[in-house]
Amino acid sequence: SGTGGEIVLSAGATTTDGTTGGRVQIWAGSSGDTTSGSIAIQTRETLTSAVGLSGMIVMSTGLSVSGNSGAMYIGSGTANFGRGGSMYITSGDGQCGSGGEIVLSAGSTSGLGTTGGRVQIHSGASSAKSSGEVTIQTGAATTSGETGMMVLSTGEAAAGVSGDMYFGSGVATGGNSGSLKLGSGT
Repeated sequence: SGTGGEIVLSAGATTTDGTTGGRVQIWAGSSGDTTSGSIAIQTRETLTSAVGLSGMIVMSTGLSVSGNSGAMYIGSGTANFGRGGSMYITSGDGQCGSGGEIVLSAGSTSGLGTTGGRVQIHSGASSAKSSGEVTIQTGAATTSGETGMMVLSTGEAAAGVSGDMYFGSGVATGGNSGSLKLGSGT
C-alpha cells in the first residue's frame, strides 16, 4: 500500500573554483563481432484498472546561476559501412482519449538586445546523391471527421514588426532549381 523504493545515482558535487562536479556515465557493452548492448530507460505501467498515470521521465540539464546552462545531445552513432541509426520521437496512442502531444519549443528570453532560441529542422546532406526529405503532415482521419489543421505563422509583435515568412527552393549551380507547388486535395 506504500510507495516502491527509489534508486538514486548521484555523482559528487564540488564547491572549489575551476573544478567540475562528478560525471554519471551509463554504458552498454561493446561487441567485436555483432551488436553492442542496448540501454532501456522506461517507466512501468499501471497494473490495475484504476485511473492513474504511468511514471514520468525527465531529461534536463541543471540551472546555471551566472552562465550558460548545459547542452543536451541525443543522437545515434556514425556507421562506417552501413546506414546511420534512426531516431524516433513518438507520443503515446490514446485508446479512449486523445493521442499524446509532441511539443518542440525553444527557450525564451527577457534580456535586452537578445533573441529567443531557434528551432531548426534539417534533413541530412549528401555528397553523392540526393539530400534527405523533410515531411510535415497531419495524420489521416480513417473513419470519420476532419484531418488535423496545419498552421504556419510568425508570432505577434507587441511593439515592432512581426517576422517575415519565406517559401523557396534552393539554388542549383549546375541545373534547374526546384519548383514550388501549392495545391489542395482532390
